Amino acid sequence: MPTKKQKSTKKVVVESIVTISFFLAIGILLWQSNDQLFFLINFGYIGLAAAIGELLFGLLPREQKVIGRKFSQLMIGIYMLGVLGFLGRENMQIEGFFFYLLAGTFSGPVLH
Repeated sequence: MPTKKQKSTKKVVVESIVTISFFLAIGILLWQSNDQLFFLINFGYIGLAAAIGELLFGLLPREQKVIGRKFSQLMIGIYMLGVLGFLGRENMQIEGFFFYLLAGTFSGPVLH
């Protein structure tokens, strides 16, 4: 069975930079239009988590690629639970978060 050609390191880094830039651009646009710094912090953090996960996924060997995805999900899950759920008092449907966490799939942050 032929294997897929792995992306070059440069391409993976560029894709990660594009990802975080995209999220930061949205954050800056919303921050400037609504005059709320929260948007910049929110989109900046989520973009950073996605970019780091994408970078790890692209650079790690095949057996360890799952680490990149789990790292992103963990960062975003902690942010949603801690910052938005507890500090921001947002309705994060916390029972679904723990259901997915305890079920071992941990797709709650992604689905939300």
